[in-house]
Amino acid sequence: MLIAAPPPWQPTWQRLGLATATDPAGRLTAVRVTVYPVPVLSAVPPLLWIWLLVRRRWVRRSRAAKGECLACGYDLRASRAAGRCPECGAGFRG
Repeated sequence: MLIAAPPPWQPTWQRLGLATATDPAGRLTAVRVTVYPVPVLSAVPPLLWIWLLVRRRWVRRSRAAKGECLACGYDLRASRAAGRCPECGAGFRG
């Protein structure tokens, strides 16, 4: 009976597309990284930035429609004559 030799690449650890190979003495000989986690992980910061930008614009529009200060959300319906928010001091157009 013929016994096949072990493959030259013997992954001993795989998680998130990473694999390492060791020689018979237990020394690390190679590290392999698959490609799919790289674009997925590198897309997270831009997507987070876009989400924060969209949310910030939505909050400002919502506050403006309700008559609130754009900076802190204080209700300005009764204090428009001052020209400034009494809570945070931010100016507003109005």
